[in-house]
Amino acid sequence: MMKKFTADRSLHIETLESRLPFSASPISIDTELTASTAKGTPKLPYTYTVQGNTADVAVNLPLANSGLALVGGGTDVDEVFKWMGGKAGGGDFLVLRATGTDAYNKYIDTLVPSLDSVATLIIPDRGAALNTDVAALINGAEAIFFAGGDQFNYVNFWNDTPVEAAIYNAVLRNVPIGGTSAGLAILGDVDFSAAFDTITSAEALSNPLDSRILPALDSRFLSPNDRLVASSSTVLRYMDNVITDSHFMQRDRMGRLLTFMADSDAANLVDGQPLGIGVNEQTALLINFDGLTRIVGNAYTDKKLTATQEQRSAYILRGVTKNPTITSSPLVYSATVARANYDPEALAGPIGDVFDLDELFGSKFWSVPGLDTYDVFAANGKATLVDFSDLNYGEMLAKRRAKLA
Repeated sequence: MMKKFTADRSLHIETLESRLPFSASPISIDTELTASTAKGTPKLPYTYTVQGNTADVAVNLPLANSGLALVGGGTDVDEVFKWMGGKAGGGDFLVLRATGTDAYNKYIDTLVPSLDSVATLIIPDRGAALNTDVAALINGAEAIFFAGGDQFNYVNFWNDTPVEAAIYNAVLRNVPIGGTSAGLAILGDVDFSAAFDTITSAEALSNPLDSRILPALDSRFLSPNDRLVASSSTVLRYMDNVITDSHFMQRDRMGRLLTFMADSDAANLVDGQPLGIGVNEQTALLINFDGLTRIVGNAYTDKKLTATQEQRSAYILRGVTKNPTITSSPLVYSATVARANYDPEALAGPIGDVFDLDELFGSKFWSVPGLDTYDVFAANGKATLVDFSDLNYGEMLAKRRAKLA
């Protein structure tokens, strides 16, 4: 479904992810291609910066190397890039973004020194996305990561361009794909593009027909049902009918994700039961091609916050209601939540839930061993069951274990 975007929209720019300190400065070549060295040659419409070998090293990746990294934003999680870099088979790791810097290059290169190179490609507008060199650079990548920023730029600039086709080609080549914050927002089947500014849970729940929601729910970009990948069984199948959201607990986004799911179902943007995946900051779901999924995260770093406030969790929702009736009145809707937890302070060392996503998707009661399961209800402008905070986000795993001890 084509959308109309206004030129004077209020942009909502997600906070760019902070960087972990580098423990060493790797010895490498750092080359930036923003303009030709020949005097008088027009500046290129994109920025491409390489750390490592500037030549393309073609790697034939087996099916097992395919995967999805769904990252909730905030400080980057080392394990995400180690996992993706390990799947790249010594090839070239590419960070895609529309704005920002090449800060990821040194960070990833330090974490995964076996990579042939780490590069950042900044594609700042639709004209750059149509440049033939850009698709060629993406086609040479063995791992692709979407940085944070403004997801509307990704959808608006890159949809139906050689950039999108090259990303699909990468998926077909079993290249691992990942994204954080805005980069996570575009990995779902339906994306909240924030085309008309962002929206809070309270605002969305009170009026699911708010003009900022449905016109900004976009099912065009990186869809698992796109003709370029629909005929093949790829890792994108785990995003079918899925809407994602980041900074989940920290920005209290359970209510708006429920609203996105209900609106997508009512507008027939999904062809089955609507699903949602919300990921907390400094947390990630790592999904292998066979559906084996584990949750990873960072240690607790903010001494001003409790473990419950900093919890590393991800939430996988299945809408209970099919074809809901949506009005401008407060949303009435329900979903079942399966919550995966990462405990960085377990007595035996950090523990993250591991589960089979195919088993969860095929479960009648939306549950698999090891994951917390509960229902969430939207009514009267709130998402509640018993206690709002405990319902939506739950106690930290370590705290719950202490109670059971």
